[in-house]
Amino acid sequence: MFEAHKALGDWDAVAELAPSLPDDLPVEVQVSVWRARLGNPREGVDAVEHATEVWRAMPKRLHEEEALLLAYVDVLASRDAAAAEAALRTGIKRRWATVWVLRYGEIRANPSSQLKTASSWLKHHPDDPALLLTLGRLASKAGELPEAKEHLEASLRAESSAATLAELGNLCVANGEQAAANSYFQRALAAATPRR
Repeated sequence: MFEAHKALGDWDAVAELAPSLPDDLPVEVQVSVWRARLGNPREGVDAVEHATEVWRAMPKRLHEEEALLLAYVDVLASRDAAAAEAALRTGIKRRWATVWVLRYGEIRANPSSQLKTASSWLKHHPDDPALLLTLGRLASKAGELPEAKEHLEASLRAESSAATLAELGNLCVANGEQAAANSYFQRALAAATPRR
């Protein structure tokens, strides 16, 4: 039954089978199944409540799979940013993953508190460009513009990225520095455009 639904690409049906699937399936298949299940609440069930139930039912070893935690966090963030922040913070505490760190800076829970939490990660990851970008985003949201600039410039020194350049552009706009903002935005566009 599982193989038939999988071959048809019918992930809704596969998701219904998730609780009865054998544990020896390849991890990619398990991730696909649980991800489909996270995103398919039963009719009449709140999406956040459904995702939380699925997360609790999921084998604990899968909680460290990048795509699954992000899918769970995205459902939570749609209605409860504080719960999304807590889930992501717990995941990062267990395992450092760049995509999780970047997503942490995008969650709109409590920027000041998030900034304090993310700042504590600098001890073990002082030159991590993703963490520095996240700190810059959080500092900006918390209204700490000089600190935001410091973190974003450090991120840019560690690794040039379109996202960091764009954030610096946004920061310059907030500071009324239009010429500098335009320069950063042009550089961001150039960095994001594939070379031929």
